[in-house]
Amino acid sequence: MVKLETSLGTIELKLDETAARMLQKTLEAKGLKFRLSAQTETLLGEGHVTAVRLKDGETIPAELVVMVDLPRRGTPGSVGAA
Repeated sequence: MVKLETSLGTIELKLDETAARMLQKTLEAKGLKFRLSAQTETLLGEGHVTAVRLKDGETIPAELVVMVDLPRRGTPGSVGAA
C-alpha cells in the first residue's frame, strides 16, 4: 500500500509489486530518491530537517524526509500477532 499525504488529505493506494515499481520509477524520474532498506541513525538540523545520518555513517542532505515504519510480523498491532 502506498499512502500519499497532501494538503487535501490522505490518499491510500493498494499496489502490486509491478505497479509499485512503476510508481517508484516515475517518482525517481521527477527527482525523488528512495532508500528502502536504509536504517536512520538521526535527523539533523535546527528547527527543520536538513539532513539524515544513516547507521552506516552516510549523511544525506535533505529538503524533505518521508519515513515509513511498518510493523513487523509478531509485534503488537501487526497482522498475525497474538
